[in-house]
Amino acid sequence: PTLADFADAYLEARKAEVAPGTIELHEMTIRYLKAHFGDERRIDTITRFDARNFKTVLAKGDLVRVNQRKHGRPTAATVALHLRNARTMFNRGVDDDLIQYNPFDRLAGGVAPTEKNWHYMDAAEFKELLDACPNDGWRAFLGLCRLAGLRQGEALSLRWGQVDWEGNRLGVWAGKTKRKRIVPIAPELLPILRAAFDKAAEGAVNVVTDVTHPNVWRDFRVICKHAGVKPYAKWCHTLRKNREGDWIASGFPFRVV
Repeated sequence: PTLADFADAYLEARKAEVAPGTIELHEMTIRYLKAHFGDERRIDTITRFDARNFKTVLAKGDLVRVNQRKHGRPTAATVALHLRNARTMFNRGVDDDLIQYNPFDRLAGGVAPTEKNWHYMDAAEFKELLDACPNDGWRAFLGLCRLAGLRQGEALSLRWGQVDWEGNRLGVWAGKTKRKRIVPIAPELLPILRAAFDKAAEGAVNVVTDVTHPNVWRDFRVICKHAGVKPYAKWCHTLRKNREGDWIASGFPFRVV
């Protein structure tokens, strides 16, 4: 089959096997493959040399426009992700006897790991950050990210109806997987949420207020400056990872975390 026909059949089969977020990532990979090889390229004509060339072009950033990015190179981790997706796709072609070998099978681990920009924010530093927040909305926002492990979008869209005060937990709809998960309300988070609830306007729906989404990074840097905390890249993701590490260190099973 052509690459376009093969990709359509692959996606249709995978929709019953994986989460919607995974399908979206595979769709991104397919757009890169189509942009490089063309829709009408027969998959049995793609060689290992062609696959390695695809990796080179992707890493240089020549295909970023395909997924509506203006410029810039993808990170090494992003390149590795799309190579894994391509390898998984073409493994299906081998299994179905459409091709004799997987042209991407020798590119595994061929991308250098990215240098992680990691920062651990302990309780004392986090308190300084909270004290520097301009309002309860920002305190609730940072509290949900650091103490409940929520993603930025999940924290900003969390509603009071998702807060179970009696059960002491949050019902969170994951932005990536579109699935619901239950998150405990940590003792340190409870007073932050209570303060935000007590000061919320009548009929308020969202937990986080007075936080402007397009200006989140700019405002966070201002808060860091007032708190005397050095700002760092991917701050919201880092706070979430901090919480993950704390839960594991506390003895919770990794699968539960």
